[in-house]
Amino acid sequence: MALALYTIVAAALLYASHRFLRPLARAAAAVLFLLPFVFTGRALVTSRVYGPVDLPYTSPPLNWMKEAYGIRTEHNALLSDIYGQMIPWRKAVQWSLARGEWPLWNPFILSGDILAASGQPAPYSPFTLLALLLPVPLGLTFCAAIAHFLAALGAFLFAREIGCRESSSLVTAAGWTCATSIVLFTLWPLGVAWTWLPFVLLGIRRASVPIPTCAFSLLLV
Repeated sequence: MALALYTIVAAALLYASHRFLRPLARAAAAVLFLLPFVFTGRALVTSRVYGPVDLPYTSPPLNWMKEAYGIRTEHNALLSDIYGQMIPWRKAVQWSLARGEWPLWNPFILSGDILAASGQPAPYSPFTLLALLLPVPLGLTFCAAIAHFLAALGAFLFAREIGCRESSSLVTAAGWTCATSIVLFTLWPLGVAWTWLPFVLLGIRRASVPIPTCAFSLLLV
C-alpha cells in the first residue's frame, strides 16, 4: 500500500514539475523516482515500516519480547524521539480524524496536550494527510520515501535552473537526498523542512512569487 501511494504521489509531482517548472527526460524522471529506494526500497516493496520500531523492545516492559521478533541489537538509539513522540503523535492525529474530529487535542498524554498547534505532528501537511490513508507503520514508510523524493526532485530542478546538465543534476539530487540532514532526520519535521530548501532557492533564482510561497507554506505546515 505504501508503494502504491508513493508511486501515485511521486508520479503526480514529476508530471507537475515537467509541466510547470522544467521538462524532464524520462530517464531522469525514472532515476528521481528510484532514488528514495536506496533507503526505503525494502520497506516499500515488502510493506514494512521504515522507522526505529526496534527501540521499544530494548528496555522494560517490552524487552522480554524482542527475541520473538528477531531483535538482537538496536540499530540507532539516537532515533528514540521518533518512536517515543513522532509515532504516537501520528497515531493521535489519525485517531482524531477517524472519529470525525479535527486533531486539536491529544488526550493520550497525561491530562491531555495540544496536537494541531504543535509542530511535530504536522496535521496540516498534505503529505501527513495522505499518509493517514494508510496504517501508521506504512504511513511512516510513505513519509520517509516521499521526503527523500522531494529532496531529490528539488535539488535536481535547482541544479538544472543554474545551468547544470541532467547528468550533473542527478548527481546533485543524489547528494542532497543522501545528506545527513535528510537521512538522519527524515521522520522528524526538521528533516522534512530541509527537503524544501532547493524549491525555495529555485523560486528565488527565478524571482517567482508562487514557487517560494508554496515552498515556505509547505515548510511551515
